[in-house]
Amino acid sequence: MTEAVDVLYAEKWWATYPPVTAWIARYQESEGASYRAPIVAALRALPPWTSLFEVGCHCGPMLRVVQQAFPEATISGCDVNAGALEAGRRLSPEVVTRLGAFPAVTADMPDGSVDVMLSCYVLAFVSPDMIDAALCEMARVARVGIVLCEPMAWNPYQVEMIRQDRFVQYRHAYLDLMAASSSYHGRVARCETMDCGPTNLLNGLIAVEKTSA
Repeated sequence: MTEAVDVLYAEKWWATYPPVTAWIARYQESEGASYRAPIVAALRALPPWTSLFEVGCHCGPMLRVVQQAFPEATISGCDVNAGALEAGRRLSPEVVTRLGAFPAVTADMPDGSVDVMLSCYVLAFVSPDMIDAALCEMARVARVGIVLCEPMAWNPYQVEMIRQDRFVQYRHAYLDLMAASSSYHGRVARCETMDCGPTNLLNGLIAVEKTSA
């Protein structure tokens, strides 16, 4: 018998996980991770921008890296874990964050209200039947473009579900999904493969500049 998959398990787990010191510290230490610099390079590949919103920012390690690289930009984000956001506010009080699950958490934000929408190893936990809605919401809110650093499939035939520990993760074919969407028009500004080691499924980075239909 095939085991049923709870597609919201990761979201519920992250939302209720207690923000113990070691957990927060591990995310803080990840500011120096190898995949951070390529994300900054991808952000530089987009047209000029002045504001960014990260989906699933936790305590803000990626936001702080972006803030250091783009000190004049307005940086914000969201997460489902209240304790992680509170730790982030102590570390970076000037960064505005929202508590809630994406895409519902940004539903009240106007179209094009943020220049860049960013995700880093977050959409991997979104199931195939929900990923299109997540991408469309990122495209709706973004004015300039989207940057995704995620486990990726490079064509629809490589899409797969991966069980790792207690979580189910997905390699989505992001380029094909966005190309097929009637609500999104864009130009790929940067696309590269990544190797973050045997225990990290991150393998791709894309930056897409929004264009008119």
